[in-house]
Amino acid sequence: MMKKIMSIAIAALTTANLYAAEAYNIEAGAQHYTMSNDANSKINMTAIGGTYYLKPITMDASQPFAEMDVLQKASGVSVHYMNMNTETADLASTTVTPIQLSGKFYVEDFVFSFGNSSYDKNFHVKANAANYYGIKSTSTVFGVGYWVLPNTTVTIKNAKTDSSYARSTTSLANIHDLGVTTNTVTSHTIASLGGSQFIVLDLAYSQVKVDQSTTKNNTEYVGKVRYYPEAKYFVESEYTINRGDMAGNKGKTIMVGGGYSLTPRLVVMLTTEKFNADDSSSKGSSKTSTLTAGYRF
Repeated sequence: MMKKIMSIAIAALTTANLYAAEAYNIEAGAQHYTMSNDANSKINMTAIGGTYYLKPITMDASQPFAEMDVLQKASGVSVHYMNMNTETADLASTTVTPIQLSGKFYVEDFVFSFGNSSYDKNFHVKANAANYYGIKSTSTVFGVGYWVLPNTTVTIKNAKTDSSYARSTTSLANIHDLGVTTNTVTSHTIASLGGSQFIVLDLAYSQVKVDQSTTKNNTEYVGKVRYYPEAKYFVESEYTINRGDMAGNKGKTIMVGGGYSLTPRLVVMLTTEKFNADDSSSKGSSKTSTLTAGYRF
C-alpha cells in the first residue's frame, strides 16, 4: 500500500514538473460569430487561423490563461481566414472571404501592433438579382502602447475602413464612398487578488468619424472587467456607451462571457452581446454571439 501511495505521489510530482516546463509557440483555432439587428440584417462568420509567437510562451499555471502572452511580452504574427455571410433587407445573402493579417511586437516597454484585411465582392439586390453593387472594402489598424506600470499598458490606436460602391446599373441608387476613422486610447491592467485569483480591467475612449457625403462624429466609452477565480477560467462583463451624430450607432451595449482552459493547451470562450439603440426608428439594435476554441502547440 505504501509503495502505491509513493508511486502516485511521485507521478503527480513528475506531472507537475513537466507542466511547469511546457511551452508553446503557436496558438491556432476557430471562431464562429453571429449578428442580427432590427433592420433585418444578418451576419454569420466562421474564422480559422492562428498566431505564431517569436519566442516560446511558458504555460505558467500561476498566470491567467488568456494573459500569458501579454505578461510574458511575447511578440507574434497572426493570420486568419474568414468566411462571412451577410444579408440585409435590400441585399441578398452574400459570402465574402477576407484574409486578416495582424501582429503585436514588444520592444522593451513599448508595444507596437498592426492589422489589415480587405474584400472585393458583388452584392446582388433582392428586388432584381441581375443588379448588384460591387463593394470594395479595406481595413487597417495601427497601435503604439507603453507599459506605464508593471501590470498596465496604455495604447493609442488608429483604425480606418474605406469602402467604395459601384452600381451595375444607373437604375440603382448611387451610394457615396464610405470612410470610417476611429482613434482610440485604451488601458489594460492585470492585477492579482491573491492566490490564484486575478482581475483584468480594460478601459477605452474612442472618437469615430464617418465620412459619406457628409461627416458625422461619435464618441464611445468602454469599461470591461474580467475576473479569474482561478487562473484557468474567467467570467467577464463589458459596458459601452456611444454618443454622437450617427443615430444607428448611438446607444448602450452590454456584453457577458466566459472562458475556460480545459487543459493547459485547449481553451474555449463564449460571449454574448446586446446593443440597444437610443433611437428605435434607426433599427440599429442588435444581438451578437461569439464562440472561440483554440489549441496551443
